[in-house]
Amino acid sequence: MAQEVEWTPQALADYYSIIQYLEKFWNTSIAYDFMRLTERRLQSLAEQPLLGLGSEKQPEVRSTLLTKHNRLYIKTKEPS
Repeated sequence: MAQEVEWTPQALADYYSIIQYLEKFWNTSIAYDFMRLTERRLQSLAEQPLLGLGSEKQPEVRSTLLTKHNRLYIKTKEPS
């Protein structure tokens, strides 16, 4: 069963900033690609929350690379 994904206010603000940047300096197609990639990765993480790299300092925090410039950090409810 997939877990629910909740965005922090800061994460959501950062996400929208990235999309606005892509639309302004690249194009709308690139922004949509980034949004689709993010949605697919979030779906995968909701289904398998232990994907990605675990943090040695904070076991409940994991990260996964979205693009060479963007890394997605998630905090699981239980330590991995």
